[in-house]
Amino acid sequence: MDRAIPISFTDTALHSDDAPSAEGLALAESLARGSGEPDAVLQAARIFALEGRRERAIELLRQATLAHPRHPEILELLADLLSRGGTFEEADLSFRLAVESAPDRAETWYRRGLHHARQGQSPAAREAYEKATGLDPSHVKGWVNLGLVLAELGDRDAAIVALERAVRVDPRCAEAHSNLGVLYAESGLRAESIAEFRRAIALGPDC
Repeated sequence: MDRAIPISFTDTALHSDDAPSAEGLALAESLARGSGEPDAVLQAARIFALEGRRERAIELLRQATLAHPRHPEILELLADLLSRGGTFEEADLSFRLAVESAPDRAETWYRRGLHHARQGQSPAAREAYEKATGLDPSHVKGWVNLGLVLAELGDRDAAIVALERAVRVDPRCAEAHSNLGVLYAESGLRAESIAEFRRAIALGPDC
């Protein structure tokens, strides 16, 4: 469907635009050399990713899967970082293993939805977001992204319902208000659209 106004949602990425922190990297390396327990591995990998060392994080997580081959959070984080880097085939495998290990983990389904969306696989992304929001009805990003993919698939009414659910879950989500405003504008709901844009600007002046 054509739109005059872009509709978008920026997911929180595991990276920082700031220069790497020596202290952060030192802490991550210390954790990586520690006990090898899953919590320490995950903390180290997240720090590496936040410090712009995605490949180091991926390397650490790949090693961790040898000792913990069915740990859902390790598999999920590995899959997400691989997907963000464009290594989609390996990410597919890690996401499948993560889902098999913990099929009721909403965050894994949400991240899997992002993974499909990056590849332009809208029906698969919709299915994953629907699963995430079904498992966790309070997952605001799941509702926002479900709304966006439904809009991409041409189901504007269902997209509006999803985004309205997002703003009920988290009235302070500027992205949800902004995108809902876009859909209201496309539907000819001028007053409602302006109200949503105003809410978005009030919550996030840079929105």
